[in-house]
Amino acid sequence: MSALINEALDMLNAPTEDAENLADMAVRLAKVINDHQAVLDKIKPVLRDAAREVTDSGRYHWTTEAGSTSVTFPSPRWKARKGTDWDLVKRDLGDSFGVFFDTRVSYGARKDIASTVKRRMASESDLVSKVMNAIVREEPTPRVGFKPR
Repeated sequence: MSALINEALDMLNAPTEDAENLADMAVRLAKVINDHQAVLDKIKPVLRDAAREVTDSGRYHWTTEAGSTSVTFPSPRWKARKGTDWDLVKRDLGDSFGVFFDTRVSYGARKDIASTVKRRMASESDLVSKVMNAIVREEPTPRVGFKPR
C-alpha cells in the first residue's frame, strides 16, 4: 500500500503528469481503500460487542502501539417516526402538542428560482430585488467519484 501511495505522491509532484494517469492512480487507490474498509466494517461489530462486555454507556478505549480505538455509546434518543400524520397527532394532542414535540420550519429556494427570477425581472423588479436579498448562490465543489473494478 505504501508503494502505491508513494507512486501517487510522485505523480502529483511531476510537473507534466496528465489527468488520465492520475485518474487511473485514483481508482487504484480507491480499490485499496474499499478493500480495507470492508475489513474494518467486519471488525467494528466485534469491537462493539467487546466494549459492551465491559461497559454499556459512555466510551471504551483501547490504546495500542499503532494508535487508539474507541467505541462510543451514544445516549438513546427519540425521533419522529417516518410516515406519521402530524396533522392528526396535533389534533389528537391539542394544546399539549408543544409539550412533547418541537416544530421546525425551514425555507429554501425552489429549484426553478433562476428561471422564475428571469421571467419576473422586467415586470416585478422590486419583488425580485427582495428575493435576491434573501438568497445567496453557492457554487458547490465538483464531486469526484471512483469506481474500482
